[in-house]
Amino acid sequence: MDQLLHHGDSALSIEVCVCWRRYVRKMRLAGGAPPVLLAVAPGPGMLVVHSWADLGLHVFNVNGRHLVSADGNERLAALAISPDGHFLLTGGQRGVASLHWLHSLEVRCFTLRHLPK
Repeated sequence: MDQLLHHGDSALSIEVCVCWRRYVRKMRLAGGAPPVLLAVAPGPGMLVVHSWADLGLHVFNVNGRHLVSADGNERLAALAISPDGHFLLTGGQRGVASLHWLHSLEVRCFTLRHLPK
């Protein structure tokens, strides 16, 4: 199975190719917020999307079904998923790094870095 991901102004498109057949899915964030960051957890088949418009994290399955969302309080600069697909690490522009359970987006721990003024 090959996957091609593309996010544009207001939608995230996923093209999945299986045995010469193509399946295209489109996902839209609430309110048409444009996605800024995207991370893929291939094992569990989940996509994590962050938008600066609502500052939220949103998890979808590869079929485009929305699974869970979490409100945020800063613009994120980085997303990374653990190799086992259980955890999501986020890094924000204000120097906050957070570790979340991927399936619920519950914060497990966070660290604050004081930025020089």
